[in-house]
Amino acid sequence: MRAVLIDDEHYALQGLKMRLDEIGGIEVVGSFKNGKQALENIEELRPDIVFLDIEMPTISGIELFSQILDIVNDVKIVFTTAFTQYAVDAFELNALDYIVKPVETERLLKTMERFKVVKPSATKGVQKTEVNCFRKLSVIVDGAEVNLGLRKKSEELLAYLICAEGEFVSKEKIMEALWPEAEKDKAANNLYVAFYNLKRYGVDTLTESLESARGKMRMNPEQIVCDLYEFKKLVRLCGSVNGETIGTARKAVELFRGALFEENYYDWTALPQAELDVGYLELLEKAVAYCKRIDDAAGMRYFEKKKEKFESIG
Repeated sequence: MRAVLIDDEHYALQGLKMRLDEIGGIEVVGSFKNGKQALENIEELRPDIVFLDIEMPTISGIELFSQILDIVNDVKIVFTTAFTQYAVDAFELNALDYIVKPVETERLLKTMERFKVVKPSATKGVQKTEVNCFRKLSVIVDGAEVNLGLRKKSEELLAYLICAEGEFVSKEKIMEALWPEAEKDKAANNLYVAFYNLKRYGVDTLTESLESARGKMRMNPEQIVCDLYEFKKLVRLCGSVNGETIGTARKAVELFRGALFEENYYDWTALPQAELDVGYLELLEKAVAYCKRIDDAAGMRYFEKKKEKFESIG
């Protein structure tokens, strides 16, 4: 395990390193007395765990938390401090642990046990994960729907990144969509807390697909099956509805079970929903025209009924 230590007190750094050495199996790859130095080096060091002092000059550990996750998004962070009043802040950020100084070996051992519990296992079997976006956000793993159990904003972040279809999205754009009324610093902190919660508590195959580069985030779509992606693909294949594509058109129509996340009530869905509506309506009109042309009365009724229902809702 690779560890980075950040504390403005020299002897605190030395004492923590000594106790980690006593435990064994932990390589301290960097020790820093200020946050700026740590941020400049942490990407290259790629630690598994960071021990972070809260009270430091210039920039506090609470402020550093989100900046570290921006660079190394899967790292676990342990706050260390001489003051217990910061415990609530630490756990609201979902830090791995909170240790009051002076740090004792026995207490560190408990932290390491927590790390083993939450660290993803590389031996887990590959799961097939399906994500449904029409009507409501739902996740199906190996054929069974799972309760995500996420906080509301972590769930919304998941939905937003899925809608980006694998593209990296700037954190500024995400903050504007999910926290439009919040001040920039507050929105940035909210974003990293939501991202961290999603990485820590989400479904394995989804959290493994979450990626964060400097200032950007995305959901890698390679490990998931998504009704939204499938619908868009089928619509593209139906540029012209004919004998070869009428079956594809029907499949696309069946996928359109309702508005995008309509049961979740996300404010930012208006634009992507408008684009989906246009594609869906055009597909129905082309399908109706084709069925009329070949005198397929049953097919025409099917697509016309879908069109009427859609227009009545709109």
